[in-house]
Order: sequence, then C-alpha cells, then structure tokens
Amino acid sequence: LSSSPLRVYRLEDGRYGESGEWIPEIGLGLKSWEGQFEGKAANWLRFCREDGSLLETGEEAMERLKARVSELEER
Repeated sequence: LSSSPLRVYRLEDGRYGESGEWIPEIGLGLKSWEGQFEGKAANWLRFCREDGSLLETGEEAMERLKARVSELEER
C-alpha cells in the first residue's frame, strides 16, 4: 500500500501503470481535498490544473464574483 490516499492509473501499450495526479488526455488532474462541499465536510476528489491549483466549484466561483461586485459597487 502507498502512503498516498489517491492513486491514478492509465492504460499505456495495453498495460496499466500508475500515472500520478495529472491526466494529460483531459488536461486536468485529480487531487484529494478536505473541506466543505454542498454542506458536508469530508475528503473530496477535486479537479486541478497541472500546477496543482484547484479548479473552482460553482459555489466558489459565485462567491468570488459576488465579492468582486461588492468591491466595484463600493467605488
């Protein structure tokens, strides 16, 4: 067993091998994330960019945009 809780495999030349978090065919990675999603705190799988930064959930994007709108309205 690995110390890593997430193991990603890909098929290459008819054989499966461990590939790490990055999945080049879709241009995204997967990583484990601990936090709250849809009202439930747990460990979740999240999509990430090649540099490891997480993609926003819809709720996170909405919160960011609301904060930006409030900031612009204060000007």
